[in-house]
Amino acid sequence: MQRISDRFQSELDSISAIHGFEYGTEFEVILCRLLTAMLPDRYGVCRGYLVTEGGDVAGDDIIIYARSRFPTIAFRDREDFSRKEYVPIEAAYAYIEAKHTLQVQGTDAQSLSKACAQVSAAKALVGRRSPVDHKKLGTYMKLPSQLSITPPDYYPSIQNPFYAMIVSRQVRAEPSGSMLDDSDLIVEHLSKEKITTPERPDLIVLGNSVVILPIIEGNRSEAPYASPFFIKNLSGYHVAKSSGVGFGIGVLSLLSALDWINLGVIPWKDIIGDALGVAPR
Repeated sequence: MQRISDRFQSELDSISAIHGFEYGTEFEVILCRLLTAMLPDRYGVCRGYLVTEGGDVAGDDIIIYARSRFPTIAFRDREDFSRKEYVPIEAAYAYIEAKHTLQVQGTDAQSLSKACAQVSAAKALVGRRSPVDHKKLGTYMKLPSQLSITPPDYYPSIQNPFYAMIVSRQVRAEPSGSMLDDSDLIVEHLSKEKITTPERPDLIVLGNSVVILPIIEGNRSEAPYASPFFIKNLSGYHVAKSSGVGFGIGVLSLLSALDWINLGVIPWKDIIGDALGVAPR
C-alpha cells in the first residue's frame, strides 16, 4: 500500500513540477494513466459518461469498464484520454469523481457536496441495469433455481453492484481558503459536514492523508470495515487519517470491489434490433 501511494504521489509531483497542472481535466488524465498502469488488462479506463439503452447519461469523470467485452465507441488508442467516451451502464464497473482540489464546505463545482451529487447520479443511473443474482455462473449460465446461495455478510445482495469513489489531490475548507496539509484540520472540517445524497460514495480519498471509509453502523467492535461497498441501511462512514497511504487505500479498495463485481449481459439483441428496426424476441 505504501509503495502504491508513493508511486501515485511521485507521479503527481513530477508531472506538476514539469507542467504545473492546476485544472481538473489534467488531473483526470493523469489518474487515467496511473490506473491504466496499475489495473489488470481486463479493465478499461476512460474519461466520459455512463449511458443507458435509451440514451440517458450521467457521470462526467473517470469510468472503469469491461475492456475485454466492450470496445470504446471512439476507437481511441488505449493511452489517449483526451476525448470522452460513452460507456453502456451494463459494461461499467466503477466511477471515479476526480477533483484536483476539493473543498469541504459549500455547494459549488469543486465542493464535496457537488462531488457526492455527481456520484449519486451515476449510481442511480447504473442502478437501472438488470441485477445479477448470486446463482449466475457465467455470462449466460445460472445454477438451478432450487439451489440456495448465501452471499457473504456485509456485501451487496447482487453480483453486479456499481462502485463509485471520490479522489482529490488536495483539500481546502472553502473556495478562497488555503490548502489544508494537516490531516487533523481536514478531519475537523469534515466533522461539520454530512453526506445526505440518495446514493452514497463507497470511498472518498482526500489527498494522501485522509480517507472516508464505509463501516458497519452499530457493530464497530466486530466488523468496523467489512467490505469496500457502502450498503444502504447498513453502512455508515468513518473518517480516518491515512498517514500518507490515502492513494494506496483508494487503489486497493477499488481492486477489492472489482474482484467482487460480476457484470451481467450487455443488451446486444436490443442494440442490433434497434439498428435494424427489428423488435428483439
